[in-house]
Amino acid sequence: MYIFYKSHSLSNDFVIFDLNENAITKKEFDQLIANRKILHKISNRYTGIGCDTIIAFEKIDMLTFKAYFWNMNGSEAKLCGNGLRCIALLLQQTRQLNKVKIKVENFVFEASCEKGKVKVKYQNQALIRKVLTLTDAYHVDVGNEHIVLLRNEKLTDWHFIIEKIRQNFDDINVMWIYFDEQWKMQIFERGVGVTQACGSGALAAFNVLIQLNYVQNECEIIMQGGILHMKQEHDKSIVQTGHACIVYKGEIELI
Repeated sequence: MYIFYKSHSLSNDFVIFDLNENAITKKEFDQLIANRKILHKISNRYTGIGCDTIIAFEKIDMLTFKAYFWNMNGSEAKLCGNGLRCIALLLQQTRQLNKVKIKVENFVFEASCEKGKVKVKYQNQALIRKVLTLTDAYHVDVGNEHIVLLRNEKLTDWHFIIEKIRQNFDDINVMWIYFDEQWKMQIFERGVGVTQACGSGALAAFNVLIQLNYVQNECEIIMQGGILHMKQEHDKSIVQTGHACIVYKGEIELI
């Protein structure tokens, strides 16, 4: 039996496995996820636990942990902002750590829990390129890749947009952001589909808003699942603050 934690941040939900607690290596966990039956047992909302993303993490030292993310289709994701906050909250609750560092591939993110909110500091600089084949569209790499679409109103149908983007991009996250008294964003995530929130997508969109001078150094981005507060510090790092929740702890047989 494997111990897991069901969690969510702004209704973007996860199943988290502490590899050390389960005495399993990343390589062994990869082999489990590669089994479609086990993948569905974890991620499927009708026949399994259900989640947008599967997360595993392991300890590097007392305050540093390495995290891994998998989409519902089994593809490995390079970054998950909401997932980082859930890991930080879990480490506070299970190891009494209020401040940690979380490594994802070659990036290290500082995370802290205070007053019911979780903060993550992003020091990696975003790479932003204008998409010439689309109007007011930007290709943004913040560790994982997004297409950020700046629009004037709410999106009613994803089908046409996704088909048009796939003419130029194989498989990519898409953020539709518009201003309606406040900045609001709709999300289509690679390997998942429509979701209620995306932390890395909010980071990508915020970088575009700053570069185009739509905001100075701070704003809130409202998604269906809730609000993320974004702030650019003097050193150009970006701090993202939002809600996270550990829903329950459970056990599952992965065979």
